[in-house]
Amino acid sequence: MSEVTEALTRLPLFAGCPPGELQRVVRYAHEERAAAGEPIVTQGERGDLFFAVLEGTVDVEREGSVLRTFGPGDFFGETALIAHAPRNASIRATTPVRLAVLPARDFRASVGRFPAVYDAVLQAVAERI
Repeated sequence: MSEVTEALTRLPLFAGCPPGELQRVVRYAHEERAAAGEPIVTQGERGDLFFAVLEGTVDVEREGSVLRTFGPGDFFGETALIAHAPRNASIRATTPVRLAVLPARDFRASVGRFPAVYDAVLQAVAERI
């Protein structure tokens, strides 16, 4: 199992999933890196990726204002994937960052197959609204 796949399976978001099933869903994940100050997603763009922070920190910005900072174990991108809507915030690396990235179809498969993931995603979306 790759480090990225292993990191995704340890996220609280996926805690209620059977390990073997989850590994099939997240096997298409890959790692991306960003330098401090580098934009990762831009508000208003189409969202087709889910991200989990493995190392470093990122700022969540809306219309130029920082709303919060995410670090290892936090995730973003789920709202655009669930709602089939443009990104509602921008994400910028504040330190060098390593990210686990999961394509939309695989993220949606995990949400559709596992009620615990669905509940966790809805909880995250509700808290962020």
